[in-house]
Amino acid sequence: SCDHLTNFALMMVPYEGAAANDRLLSILSYICLSLSILGSLSTVLTILSMRHLRRSKSSQVHLNLAIAMLGASTAHLIGDLAHGPGVCTAAGFLKQVFYLAVMCWSLAEAITMYIAFVTVFGSQWSLWHVLIPAWGKDNPLPPILYYISPVQSSL
Repeated sequence: SCDHLTNFALMMVPYEGAAANDRLLSILSYICLSLSILGSLSTVLTILSMRHLRRSKSSQVHLNLAIAMLGASTAHLIGDLAHGPGVCTAAGFLKQVFYLAVMCWSLAEAITMYIAFVTVFGSQWSLWHVLIPAWGKDNPLPPILYYISPVQSSL
């Protein structure tokens, strides 16, 4: 198991007695990650199966957010179940990329809602202005975060 990919909330536990519940927390993590994967997958399939949902920009942003969440949850689950340094490094890298994409798509969703609710009339914007940076192209954060991360420095 990749023990260096611990959830940040678990690293901040203020007391030492938390180690007794490690097995229960692992089982709960597997269940919650599996439910997250199922929910994200059902969102992706629902949007892809309905033509009228695929046409709107807000649904396309929501679809990309769901794909990023699906990738992040899958990478997290693989990182928890993985054995071997190569798989752990790949899972750590994918977690950073997908969680950064989740944050960028959340920002894109907020911008989309702002445009829909505040600037109702005369708002012309292209989905490509959000699509390309949110997945990492022309976005300098993924390589910077990867090279300064603790996973890279411990290799």
